[in-house]
This record gives sequence, C-alpha cells and structure tokens, in this order.
Amino acid sequence: MTSGDAAAAGVVENMIRNLGTITLDSENVIKAVRAAYDSLTDAQKSLVGNAEDLAKAEKTLTDLKNQKPETPVQLAAPEVKSVKSSISKKEAGRVKITVSRAEAGQTVEVYRKVGSSVKLVGSTTGTFVYDAKPVSGKKASYYAKAVSRIRPSTQTVRTAKRLALHYRQIPGR
Repeated sequence: MTSGDAAAAGVVENMIRNLGTITLDSENVIKAVRAAYDSLTDAQKSLVGNAEDLAKAEKTLTDLKNQKPETPVQLAAPEVKSVKSSISKKEAGRVKITVSRAEAGQTVEVYRKVGSSVKLVGSTTGTFVYDAKPVSGKKASYYAKAVSRIRPSTQTVRTAKRLALHYRQIPGR
C-alpha cells in the first residue's frame, strides 16, 4: 500500500463522514459517495474505516423512499343549523349560531362573511357559538369548518362535503 492509497481512502472516508442526516434530498450525494467508493481499488477500500456507514445511509434512503404517505383523516364537514338574533336584555346584540356537534377529537370553528371579509367568530366542541359583534345593516353569512385537535403537519384541504386533514400524533397529547 502506498501513501496514495491512504489518501484516496481518506478522501472517501471524509465524504462518508460528511453525509450528515439522510433525507430524500440526499440521494444524489449518496450516489456520488458510492461512485467514489466503487472507484477505489480493493486495497484502498480496505483502508476506508466507515464503509458500513455508507451502506447504512443507502438503506436509510431506501427506507425513506419506500415510506407510504400518511393517510389523511376525513373529518365530516359540520353544518350551520340556525342563526338567531338575541333580543333579551341579557344577550342583547348577540347572534346565536347553532352548528352540528363536533366529532370526537375535533373542534368546530364558525366564521362570519360580510362581503369579501371573513372573520372567525369562535370555536366549540359543542353545538353553538355566539357572535358578540354582529354586523348591523349588512347581509352576513356564517359557515362552519371542522378542525382536528391534533396539530396538523401539513395544510388542511377543504372540499364541499369533507375536510381532509393530514396529521401527525403529538406525543403527550
């Protein structure tokens, strides 16, 4: 073995050491390191002390590529059942919005739309929300949206009948 063999092995060993955390974006780097390792002679390969780390990185990448995407949880779209103005002294100036009951693990958010302006009125795990600041003299509409109490890992997607929510379980919740 020559000093050139040790130098070539040292270059590849450093490349393997610098792989870092393996993600799907690591594929080209791993291929380059594998090509560099495969170009070594058998004597040079025997000097690479962390060749098993390259094999582990390749396996990790394969596992990441083979992971199935999370299945979205389908939440039933809640509906607004009634909207009533309150005229009693106790609740004057409020509007009661009755919605279908939230399912287990979700909250219903109620929004008020006036023209192009949309505001969150409130949220509930029950069947009603009060709009304490209704808009006077303008046509307002209310709509409800189901929201999972599990923190989403990606954006929610709303359709006409259902709300698809991609989620991940948060430990301790």
